[in-house]
Amino acid sequence: MPLALTPDLIQLAAAPTHKEHAIEMLAALLQRAGHVQAGYAASMLSREQQANTWLGHAVAIPHGSPAQRDLVLKTGIAVLQVPAGVAWSAEGERARLIIGIAARGDEHIGVLRQLTRILGDGALIDRLAATLQPQDIIDALQADIATPQATNSVGVATGDPNSVRASFIMDYATGLHARPATVWAATAKRYEATVDVSHAGQTANGKSMLALLQLGLETGALVTFSAVGPDAPQAVEALLHEASALRTVEGAGPSSDSAAVLVVSCNPALDQTVTVSALQPGEVQQAENSVLQPGGKGVNVAAGLAATGHAVTLTGLFGKDNLAQFVPWLEQRGIAHALVEVAGATRTNIKLVDAQGTTDINLPGFTVAASQQEALEQLIDVHAANASWVVLSGSLPPGVPAAFYRYLTAMLHQHRVKVALDTSGAALQASLAAGDAGLPDLIKPNRHELEQWAGKPLPTAALVLETAQALQRSGIAQVLVSLGAEGALLVTADGHWWAQPAALASGSTVGAGDAMLAGFVAAQIAQLPPDSALCQAMAYAGARLSLNREWPLQRAHIQQMASTVHVDHTMPVASAVASAVPAMSAGPGQNPLRIIAITSCPTGIAHTFMAAEALEQAGRQLGHAIHVETQGSVGAQNALKPAQIADADLVIIAADAQVDQARFAGKRVYRSGTKAAINDGQALIKLAAAEASVWQSDTAGSPAESASKESAASNKGNGPYKHLMTGVSYMLPLVVAGGLLIALAFAVGGIYAYDDSHKGTLAWALFQIGAKGAFALMVPVLSAYIAWSIVDRPGLTPGLVGGMLANTTGAGFLGGIVAGFIAGYATRYLNQYIRLPRNLAGLKPVLILPLLSTLIVGLLMLYVIGEPVAVVLQAMSGWLKGLQGSSALMLGAILGAMMAIDMGGPVNKAAYAFSTGLVVTGVCTPMAAVMAAGMTPPLGIALACWLFKNRFSAEDREAAKAAAVLGLAFITEGAIPYAARDPMRVIPSCVLGSTVAGAISLASGAALKVPHGGIFVLPIPDAISHLGMYVVALLAGTCVTALALFVLKPPLNKQAVVAA
Repeated sequence: MPLALTPDLIQLAAAPTHKEHAIEMLAALLQRAGHVQAGYAASMLSREQQANTWLGHAVAIPHGSPAQRDLVLKTGIAVLQVPAGVAWSAEGERARLIIGIAARGDEHIGVLRQLTRILGDGALIDRLAATLQPQDIIDALQADIATPQATNSVGVATGDPNSVRASFIMDYATGLHARPATVWAATAKRYEATVDVSHAGQTANGKSMLALLQLGLETGALVTFSAVGPDAPQAVEALLHEASALRTVEGAGPSSDSAAVLVVSCNPALDQTVTVSALQPGEVQQAENSVLQPGGKGVNVAAGLAATGHAVTLTGLFGKDNLAQFVPWLEQRGIAHALVEVAGATRTNIKLVDAQGTTDINLPGFTVAASQQEALEQLIDVHAANASWVVLSGSLPPGVPAAFYRYLTAMLHQHRVKVALDTSGAALQASLAAGDAGLPDLIKPNRHELEQWAGKPLPTAALVLETAQALQRSGIAQVLVSLGAEGALLVTADGHWWAQPAALASGSTVGAGDAMLAGFVAAQIAQLPPDSALCQAMAYAGARLSLNREWPLQRAHIQQMASTVHVDHTMPVASAVASAVPAMSAGPGQNPLRIIAITSCPTGIAHTFMAAEALEQAGRQLGHAIHVETQGSVGAQNALKPAQIADADLVIIAADAQVDQARFAGKRVYRSGTKAAINDGQALIKLAAAEASVWQSDTAGSPAESASKESAASNKGNGPYKHLMTGVSYMLPLVVAGGLLIALAFAVGGIYAYDDSHKGTLAWALFQIGAKGAFALMVPVLSAYIAWSIVDRPGLTPGLVGGMLANTTGAGFLGGIVAGFIAGYATRYLNQYIRLPRNLAGLKPVLILPLLSTLIVGLLMLYVIGEPVAVVLQAMSGWLKGLQGSSALMLGAILGAMMAIDMGGPVNKAAYAFSTGLVVTGVCTPMAAVMAAGMTPPLGIALACWLFKNRFSAEDREAAKAAAVLGLAFITEGAIPYAARDPMRVIPSCVLGSTVAGAISLASGAALKVPHGGIFVLPIPDAISHLGMYVVALLAGTCVTALALFVLKPPLNKQAVVAA
């Protein structure tokens, strides 16, 4: 109803001396008419100081401050006509028609709307500013306000990819008046895009304050911002930001809700539900009814929340071609929306319903461009600031990477917003493979989706509970599992609860799981305890099942359904529902798996090929088809082909060094060390089949185009040891080549071959290549590949620079190790916490990460780490060079024992890495001790097999030939088969022999410049010093091992008697 304007509220031919005088005259008119109390003039003047009320075209609209609304007795307006005009704006514009407003609410919005209509009629304003009849002004301001011709509410140019929509609940206490409208228009003008603002079928130019005021927006109005143009996402984001920021100035009206929910629907759908009496494939059937309505998980969740009175905003990706079928539906239900429009049509899901259940047929939809995904990220970032919960619901369309939800969750947690997730397939696996920041607070899988995560069937309630508890322990606060007719399960840190419903209505199950999630989120907002929250979630689902078509969920209906739900800790009867996940082993009647595998170890020799052989034998014994690629010291052999990878059911990576997994994106991958494969290949395959998870490569499509593979950190086998061993494996060829070249230089040119007096000779050239080339690169390569193992390619640059600085500061291999770990972890941290818009993401791996991480590593090496580590290395080198007598015996014995205790395992590799690093510093005696001790176990076992035949089986004696060859080549792993069969006797014997060999070698001062090769490097001149004593050490250790086996191992006939 229009405000009453009477002649006593109009003063004609006024002549105020200045703006403040005019405001005081208006306040006096309002006070005399009983609209305001004394003091309202001061309130109007205060408001004018905050924001000029000049409206344009010789019109001003002064009004009071919202904070002093108590001075208003009843809403009204007064008009001051100033024919000569009075200076009003800072630019000197003169107001001739001044309307003073006193508002208790937003009743005056209609008058403002009419004012903006007449402002376009200059002749009319001139007449009103000069009229002698108050009725002329009354008629103009109180004329019927015709509804303007509605324009296209979408406001999108067909085919324009830069089109964005977003909605905003405009809850300003006094509606949209001049001040916020001015801010909206000024914000829109900053952008090239065309900006429209729509409400209730009317659309206004977002860059015109007058057009905005003509919408007559009152408190609680649902407003839609839409933009078309190259900077449309930025324009809408800025409008949302400014509109939200103004709430603190304008005051939030009764529609404000601090517990609002933001629902993200990346792949919505139009649900075509067709009901038939009995579905008969291949037959023509008559449908009983058909309903087409907006759907998809996210849309259903938003509808469920909105129907029960919760403030909810829906955002997501929607096709332009059928957007008109969504927008009115959302607005009718009071669902605010911020939609990114995508070329094409939103997909249609056909649901065939009969007495047996629902058959889903999901049709393909649109493909999303990177710019549209980025626009959605920006909208979510803006809206999350006003949300208490964000629901990420539904599948991901083509073009959106599987890790998208994981990225969004990490971003939303920075807003301290709770995140609920309901998705499936690769998106589910990728979301649950993240670190703590990327894990949701609530997840709602159904049984099939939980089986996908577990990688195995869950046919019983006990298995469902066990798996849900494991998922909760992974870092997710609440796991809600929907189980269809069996009810639901809730698992939290405080316990678990089962919900068992009464008999549910038959028919369409469309949206039941989504309603359950809506009910549970609503319970979280209400802070209900877990059992009550589960009961409410089950009631929402039951209420949805009882509806055949629409979403009119009502609280009374939900409460009625809640009375039929039983919640307690009692496990329901075991389920007979068949699992859809294929079997993971090739038992009777089951199909064999197609397995591909990769084996690798730091040296790329023994463990690599022994693990491969063990896996191949185990796969054949289990009835699976298996193909193993070895990544050894000579490169990849038996390499996997793309077709094999595409067909594979399972990928096993048995490696002690970093393996690039990018080619396995989307495959079920399990990672372990090589020893697991060597010790029990069958057990490893069975474990991998049960626990493998889908691998998602970040570089294949993360939202930020991350240059690192963060997900690799969650795989088994990772850790500092693996990173160190990876660095050693890449450094080793340089050590071997450099050491041999230096030895050859001395053999050809003598001990002074490096002197400049020999410059130009072959010996001098060999020394330069070995010492100044290969050895100079060892520490940088060690450092670089430690960092590469941690963070992939972005770690190479800071790692190389850190290693070079370790050389120049004298920190040597110890400094290189420290630099490598700093480079890797610093780059990983920077990659995780630096977020860029998608259009700038390409700068991250090639500019930002290398620059910042190299700067960090470089400064730390120069000012903090380099000098102290150099002092430690120098002291250690001096101590090692000066070792004599008992000290040398003790260190040699320790290194020897380490080489044999686990025969190629972590302890063995630690001793080897320590000694190899010292070669770079010129300390070569530990290397000699380590190689002698590493050769001793297989040589000693072979000797025992030949000398003491009654202690070994025929198979063992035959295998002794291969063990001897492996021992001569410094491959300790040749002793592993014997140790595996009789560890309590073989391992102590080997440790004893290797201790003797290491002690004699170090005490004799034998120094080895080449870190690998066994006896085959001994003939090279100057490769080893004190060669005679070195051979004595090797023979002594071999004999001690053989004698210990003779003493500890009983004859086979006696052992057989004991076993019987």
